Amino acid sequence: MLKNVLLSPIYDYSEVLKTFRGRPGFLTFLIILFGFVIGWWVYVPLHELLHAFGCIVGGGTVSRLDISPLYGAALLKKIFPFIHIGSDYAGQLKGFDTEGSDLTYFLTVFSPYILTVILGVPAITLLKRVKNPTLRHAFLFGLAMPPAYAPFISITGDLYEMGSILITVAMPEALLSHDPTRLRSDDLIGLISTLSESAQGMEPTDTIIILLSFTAGAGLAYMIYLLPRLFFSSHTDRG
Repeated sequence: MLKNVLLSPIYDYSEVLKTFRGRPGFLTFLIILFGFVIGWWVYVPLHELLHAFGCIVGGGTVSRLDISPLYGAALLKKIFPFIHIGSDYAGQLKGFDTEGSDLTYFLTVFSPYILTVILGVPAITLLKRVKNPTLRHAFLFGLAMPPAYAPFISITGDLYEMGSILITVAMPEALLSHDPTRLRSDDLIGLISTLSESAQGMEPTDTIIILLSFTAGAGLAYMIYLLPRLFFSSHTDRG
């Protein structure tokens, strides 16, 4: 049972691919790849803008959102003045204030994954059931992959950050030797590197909190993916 749950994203991917048996393989692959590239190019700026939207809806303020020029930052800046052209990543919310609210912070990080729930996973679930897929379905499959699998792509990024918010809020203060917010980050690898190079290094409690945060983030990734999958599977089965 647990194995099936853990492998469900891979299972869904392979099930959609199986529906294309009998079609020209290389052409289908190219169309899927083209859909993925377009989907990724559209998804990245939407993802970053939804971070900003989540912060604002939660009562916070946004002062700077970095987006790479590759993803249309120059055009988006004309609409959203807080956008800064250029980023160390594809995009990153660099300047935001949650007014000290952990709920607003969590909402800020979580908001982009609404696209996984309402678009990505439902599309993958429905595509598994197509009996005679066309090249249009291949394009839609590629288009759906970025939002569908975003939680797993970001498991050491946003998902770790969400997990770290939950764990540091739940952790008794007696077990926190330092400010717990220093263990919150959208870059787990960078965080570990920074802590290791710091004067005090990584303490045992840091390691425990990071491991718990990663585990919580991984659990959230599966929840975000599986809940719409179960919902749409049950409703299409009834249909």
